[in-house]
Formats: sequence, C-alpha cells, structure tokens
Amino acid sequence: MLFLLGSAFAAPGDLDPSFGTDGIAEATPGIANAMALQPDGTILVAGYTLPLNFAVARYTGEGRLDRSFGTDGTATGPSGTVLGMAVQTDGKIVVTGYTPDESMSVVRFTADGNLDTSFGSGGVIRGPQGDAFDVALQADGKIVVAGGSVDPVSSLVAITVLRFEPDGTPDAGFGSNGVVRTPLGLGSNARALALQPDGKIVVAGASDALTIVRYESDGSLDQTFGSGGVARTTADGVTSAEALALGPNGKIVAAGNAGLQLAVAQFLPDGRPDSTFGYGGATRNGTGGMQEASDVAVDADGRIVAPAFGPTALTLVRFRTDGSLDPEFGDEGISSTKMGSFAHWSAVALQPNGRILAAGSSSSQSGTNFALARFRATSPTTIAAAPVVVRYGSTLDLSGTALDPAEGAGVQILARGCYQPLGSRPTATHEGPGGKWAARVTPRSRTGYRAEILGERSVSVSVQVRPRVTIRRLAHSRVRVRVQFGRDLTGETIRLQHFRSLFGWTDIRRHELQRAGRSSDGVLAGSTFKALRRDGPFRALIRQPNRDACYADGFSRPIR
Repeated sequence: MLFLLGSAFAAPGDLDPSFGTDGIAEATPGIANAMALQPDGTILVAGYTLPLNFAVARYTGEGRLDRSFGTDGTATGPSGTVLGMAVQTDGKIVVTGYTPDESMSVVRFTADGNLDTSFGSGGVIRGPQGDAFDVALQADGKIVVAGGSVDPVSSLVAITVLRFEPDGTPDAGFGSNGVVRTPLGLGSNARALALQPDGKIVVAGASDALTIVRYESDGSLDQTFGSGGVARTTADGVTSAEALALGPNGKIVAAGNAGLQLAVAQFLPDGRPDSTFGYGGATRNGTGGMQEASDVAVDADGRIVAPAFGPTALTLVRFRTDGSLDPEFGDEGISSTKMGSFAHWSAVALQPNGRILAAGSSSSQSGTNFALARFRATSPTTIAAAPVVVRYGSTLDLSGTALDPAEGAGVQILARGCYQPLGSRPTATHEGPGGKWAARVTPRSRTGYRAEILGERSVSVSVQVRPRVTIRRLAHSRVRVRVQFGRDLTGETIRLQHFRSLFGWTDIRRHELQRAGRSSDGVLAGSTFKALRRDGPFRALIRQPNRDACYADGFSRPIR
C-alpha cells in the first residue's frame, strides 16, 4: 500500500474516472442482479425496484442514465425480481427471475423499454413451477432458460432447462415439450447458463458438489462430457456454482462458493477438472469478507474476473490462468470500492476494449440504488526495471513499450518512495519507434515506478535499495563503518562479520548505528568496532529481513 501513486489516474483495478462521476454511474432506485451490453455501447442493468417489480435501466457508454429509455431511463414490468438477462439482435430485452406465482417465467421488453405485448401474454410467458435464474439466446432466436423445478418422478428439485421459440411458445423439439429435467439428488438446481458455439448448452449449479451439466442442442445429455453429461468437483472445498463463463480456449469456468468464501473452478472442454488451475481444478479466497462469487467473466487472455458478494465493500477479484490472484490488478488481485453502508456487486461484464463493468446495489440513509461502475483492466504500457535491487546512489534503467502508441502522447514516470506521501515525476523518458521508451532513475529508498500515458497509468514495478555501507581500518585493532542512505538509520543494527572457509561470513560483533552527519548525498550513520587484523577478512552488514521495508540488506566490500 505504500506504493500506490494516488487516485487521480486509473490503473488496472482502479475506477475509470472517464465513466460517470469518478467511475460510478448515475443511481437508479432498486437492486441490480444482471447486466448486458448492447452493440451501440449502451449498458443494461436489471433487477427490481420497490415495490417488487422487474426493472431494467439503460445507461449510455459514458455512464449516464439514458432518459429516452422506458420512463426516465428505467423500464418496469410485472411483480418479481430479474436474475438473468439477454439482448436480442433486434434490441429487444429478455429477462427471467423470481415471480410471486413461483413459475419459471420470461419477460420481454421492446428496445425502447416497454413491455412487448407480442410476446406471450402481455409480454410474459410462464413455464413450469420453479425458479428461473438465467437466460440465453441461441443464434436462431430461441430462448433458453435454466433453473430448478420439481421432477415428477423423483419428487425432488431437478436441474431444469427450458427452451422457447422466439415468439414465446415452448419448443416442441427440445426435451418434453420444451422442458428438460436432470435430477441429481437432494438440492440440485441450475444457477447459470452458457451456450457453446457448436450449439451445446452448458449449465452450472449444485447437486452434492459444484456441478456442470452439458446438453446436446436437442436437450439430451452430452455423453462425451464428464460422466454421462455431468461433471462435478469438490476440489479446494467448492460446494456450488452461481455463475458460468466459457473461456477463449474452450475451457469452462464456474464461480460460486466454498463454505463462506469466493470460489472458482475450471473444467477442460470434456468436463474433467483442469489440474493446472488452482488446487486440483479450483481455488478459493475469503479476503475482506468475500463470501461467494455472484458472476464471472473471462477476458481474451483467459484471466478470470469475479465480483464478490460480501457486505463490507464492492469487491472485484481477478485470477490468472493458473488460478492464482493477478498481482497486476487492484491490490494483489483484489479491487475494493466503498460505497454506502451496505453494498455488493452482483454482475460483471467486459467491454470490447477490455474495461470491466460491475453492477450491483448500495444502500445509504437515502435508500437503496443500483450501483454501476467501470474499472480499468489493462496497462497502457509495459514497464520493467533493471536491476530491481540497487546500491544507494546508483541509477537503474526503466523501459517499456506503449501498447497503443499515439502520436504526440508522451510517457511520464510516476514514482512513490517509502518516505513520500505523494508521487512525483523524477525524470522524463526517451521515446523511440514502435512505442518503445526508456528512462534512467536514481531511487533513494524502495520505490514503486509507473509509466503514465494520457492520464492512464501502468502497473507498478518495485525497486529495492541497499544502503551504501563502507568499512575502513583506523588502526591495527579498530575498523570504522559508515552507512549512507536517504533517511537516518540511527539505531539500526550494524554487524561486523569475518569470513572462515568452513562457515562463510559469520557475525562477530553487533552495534547500533549512531548519527554521523548529513551530506548532499544522504544521511550518514556509523560505528567503530574492535577488530584485530588476524581475525580478517572483515565486512559490515546491515540486515533487513522484511522484504517490504524501505531498504534491503546492505554490505560493504571486504577488508583485511
């Protein structure tokens, strides 16, 4: 945390200040559970508004409510809560969720935010009794819904998939009159849905473990997937899935929980847990009160973004392709935003430029509102340091390549040292062809460097600094040690060591450093040791076991 370079610029995991107001969109009363992007860049956020009614709000690409949509930016429908949403190619909006009559229902709005009366009965179609959690649209316009309903044979709740024709009538060619049930034991249900490019249907949820089921396009179980079409895992303690996404390599990513921790599992295209991901195919994290993942998205590089449900903060987590937290995002992979007295993200979406949208809700004394924010996801340039540990007073080279070089867009270096409350610009850069740039800097303590292009910051590269330690003999039996650094190291322990071929460098004496003066090059501290010539060779060492401290181990050249 010492090396964050201020919030005026956006780095990966930071709120995008070009969106809404400082990264946050205009509020809409209600609670948001789902999000979808339209081809023109507008953003749809859906959930419910009080009293309990289906609600969809539309925002411009800049984060403002689109007042031309519905009534002053919001469309409302029948009683209930939207949990899933999809957008047709003609702009019509299809949603599903809870309804008071407890049926698996689908509602459709027109592109301008009115109920589509040509769809079902007044814009609503009702399926069997049960809960509908997600919806997706096939390329031919058919509507696929996933959730849970009671299986008439076993009398248990089964994973249930419905398919409707574009006009809302059940698809007679899918399962039994448009309904497919897969009973997998007590507590089985589907919470998320995705459609593969080959037409296969993938659903995620729970049975006795985190469960993925894959169906052929006619609703039959895909026998090439998992065990008879069903894949399960309890790796790393995962218990159920709340969200599902397909990776660019055909892998299947499910996110949910492991106890009261956020969990993500990854499967190979044939349904086997991906052993290269996390611990046996899954990973979990409960940092900061994260209780479960409420949605998931996979970017073009295979990195996984999941919004966390937890009341303490609005939290996004990004994982690398191996399931480890991505240190180039937020604070070691976690980006948290405080908003209101109670808040959480429910949905996430990736814009074509890679930026991350998160939607949910936040509460305060004035009420509960939709929350929508945009986050930076990429660095405008690479950045590297050589070397990453230097002796005090030495220079090092920073270099990188702008990922999208713009003519006339200069690169500036931002630095934050241990003892600096604010970042600074220590030096300019030399810029070459193809977006390549270089700079030479002289850190005075551990320093984090970032490159800035047109107000956007890169990730940080951290450089550690060793105090400059010198030793010289004053007499046959005495040596003097001096330590130079950017801050006073008075009181720190300096060690006198001698070298033995069998044992290497070994401590023989320790003193506390005393203030020895100040120069234009830093602060001096020192000490004098008793050391006979026959005990040499000698060197002085200031040790720093804490890798996050403001200086690293420093040692002198040996003397006799």
